[in-house]
Amino acid sequence: MVWATGRRADHTITNLTSIVSYRNQLKIVIHDDHSKIYLLPQKFQKWYPAKTNISLIPIGIVKGITTKNLLYPLNDESLTMGYRTGSSNAVVEDGLVTILHDVGDLLLMECVD
Repeated sequence: MVWATGRRADHTITNLTSIVSYRNQLKIVIHDDHSKIYLLPQKFQKWYPAKTNISLIPIGIVKGITTKNLLYPLNDESLTMGYRTGSSNAVVEDGLVTILHDVGDLLLMECVD
């Protein structure tokens, strides 16, 4: 999807959170000029260059999150929308980033300033 992060905040939030309802039918990726956003599987690995900006945004409550190769690592922790998110993290060194979570729906945002 391109520009599902349009001008109205209510539409943006609805579009981002609606990805969850299509988890088993489609792999939805939202693109705009500054971000690439998608729903993570429970185990995710991808190669990134160092200093890539990454944000982990929970839809509701996400539990058991463990990350590797991020500046602000998580170790079996929880994120909750509106209370604690994983915004504005970054890749430490060129290589694989690993993100695991046990329960919940977690969005990954690859962001470019």
